[in-house]
Amino acid sequence: GLPFVGGLYGDLLAWLESEGIPLWLSLSDTDPAQAMTPLARFPDLVTVLVGVHYVHYPFVRPFLRSVPTAVMELSRYEIMGQVERLLEEFGCERFVYGSYYPRYSMGEILFYLHHIELSPTELAMICAGNLERILQAMGQEAPDAKPIMEINADHPLIKQLAPEHEGLEEWSMVLFDQAALSE
Repeated sequence: GLPFVGGLYGDLLAWLESEGIPLWLSLSDTDPAQAMTPLARFPDLVTVLVGVHYVHYPFVRPFLRSVPTAVMELSRYEIMGQVERLLEEFGCERFVYGSYYPRYSMGEILFYLHHIELSPTELAMICAGNLERILQAMGQEAPDAKPIMEINADHPLIKQLAPEHEGLEEWSMVLFDQAALSE
C-alpha cells in the first residue's frame, strides 16, 4: 500500500474532519509511526485505531498522546496489564471494544474487560457507549437494540452450570455479551 503521509492524504483527512466523519485506521495495514504526524495536524478528526496488536506496543502511548481524538479498538491488544494502564492514563472514553469478528475470536478481550477493575459504567462505555457516541457525532443513529438471547438448555456446557455453580453469574454475563455482539 501507499505510505501514510500527509501529502498523499491531507485533502481527504481535511474533508473527513470538516464533515465529522471518523477515520477507521487499521494498524494491521498501516505503519503507526507514519500515520501519527499527519493525523496530529487534524485536531478535530476522530481516528479509530483498529487491529492494534502487541507489536504496536511502542507506538500506542505516543500515538494517543499525539492524536488526542484517537480512539483505540481493543480486540487484539492482548498484553496483560496494559489495557488497565492505558485506561488509567487516557480514560475509558478513548477505547472501544471490538472483536475483528469473523477474522478473530470475540471472547478473549471481552472476558478480560469483565475481569479488570472497571465500573459497570466504564465497561458499558467501552463495550457500546463510546461507539454510539462516535456514530451519533457522524449524524448516524445508534441502534436501540434490545438483545434477545435463547439458550439451548440441553447443551452439555449449559447443563454443567447448575444454580449452585460458583461461576454461574460470571459465565452468564460472558455468554450474554457474546450473544449480544454476534447479533
